Amino acid sequence: MLFAGKTGAIAFENPGYPEARNAFMLAGNEVIGVPIDADGMDISAIPKQCKVVYVTASHQFPTAATLPLQRRRDLLDMAQRVGPAHSGRAGEGTVDDRRIALIPTAKAVPEAAQR
Repeated sequence: MLFAGKTGAIAFENPGYPEARNAFMLAGNEVIGVPIDADGMDISAIPKQCKVVYVTASHQFPTAATLPLQRRRDLLDMAQRVGPAHSGRAGEGTVDDRRIALIPTAKAVPEAAQR
């Protein structure tokens, strides 16, 4: 699930899953909290210096918020501007050692709902 080593600044849901945050920190990464509201992570608040975004799009912990389709699209748009996106497991948070972690992948968004 996590990096073998330090990758830099990671945008992390605040509040978020503490064990994932601890693992990122133990690996030597800077974890930067991004606010959560009733619709999950505030995508517009992701700091530009973050190389990775840890987000649980479905069943956010501890709020159980679900990231709406528009925010998922906004996250996809951000990933396309920043660089390659990668998702290891559809439906939940994962990481990428290049730029941004992104769930769901474009494949997980129904074609009819894509732009």
